[in-house]
Amino acid sequence: MSEDGPAKEAPPAAEIAVTGGAEVVGPVEHEAPAPRDRAVVLGPVDDKSFAILRQRAEDAPIEAGVVRPMREGEPIHGELVSLSRPEASSPILDVKVHYDGRPKVRAMDTASVALPHKGPARVTSEAFRDGWDAVFRRGEPN
Repeated sequence: MSEDGPAKEAPPAAEIAVTGGAEVVGPVEHEAPAPRDRAVVLGPVDDKSFAILRQRAEDAPIEAGVVRPMREGEPIHGELVSLSRPEASSPILDVKVHYDGRPKVRAMDTASVALPHKGPARVTSEAFRDGWDAVFRRGEPN
């Protein structure tokens, strides 16, 4: 108990949709988060969204994002996460990812896509050339 009254308890963990941000949906059970996946709330963006800074691992870069509540029927354009406080007075939140809906980006191996000829891709076929001639042929009626 402090001079200001009884100590406030930390809010329960909540499901969050992270689309560069996330929103609180409802309580969930607290499980151990991934190693050092932490976030700090910076402040409100609007009446339901909050700006956060997040570090996915101890040696990972710090990312900025927004947390906002999930809405039934709307797609998840990022991650579905739970945020929980490890200590009641700590401003740092533990992050647990339940679903990663971010697009997967793969580098294309250009050596394995070699064309059988030099120059740009050839997109014409005999059917294309026949159609071209039928439309643009000069001097001969169809």
